[in-house]
Amino acid sequence: EEILLIRKFLIDYFELMKKYITWVKFDKNIFIKKLDEIEKKNKNKVLKKILAKYKKKYLKKLNKVKFYPKGLCHGDLTLSNIIISSSGALNLIDFLPTFIESPLWDIVKLNQDLDYGWSYRNLKGPEKASAKLFFYNCIPTQLQIFKKVFKREILLFDSLNLARICPYIKEKSDKYWLLKQIKNSLKDLS
Repeated sequence: EEILLIRKFLIDYFELMKKYITWVKFDKNIFIKKLDEIEKKNKNKVLKKILAKYKKKYLKKLNKVKFYPKGLCHGDLTLSNIIISSSGALNLIDFLPTFIESPLWDIVKLNQDLDYGWSYRNLKGPEKASAKLFFYNCIPTQLQIFKKVFKREILLFDSLNLARICPYIKEKSDKYWLLKQIKNSLKDLS
């Protein structure tokens, strides 16, 4: 029942967001500035090396994007920020300002949970399998359509979101998880 509630909520959320989208010229300097901020915050040598390699590929891809959808954005749309009340109502919490106002940022934040497993990355065995199945079943078809229509843009936003996590990684298992995701992201950007 929770899965259906969350899936319907996400469908309704993105339908509402579509109404407020305007297409704007893509300003790659916004992304370059954000990537520079991430590099300055990151202290991990291994992740620094990967970010340097990643940045070259990333900057080349930025030149190919001409426009993107600008509009309302939660800023941290993860499943942990969707709360189901005892009455079954869904509520969004923890709105954050972002470096760019776009519903694509909400999509990549959901990817962090739904595709990459951020929220269940440290679970083991049946708990992890159960969480993975739950998250997978929360993905509405509509989200897959957005990912196809905005493939290049989402890959760029997604890659930046993964890089953004680097400075906060402390645990060795999280570092391996992030390295795997960044390498996959780089491969997808190629």
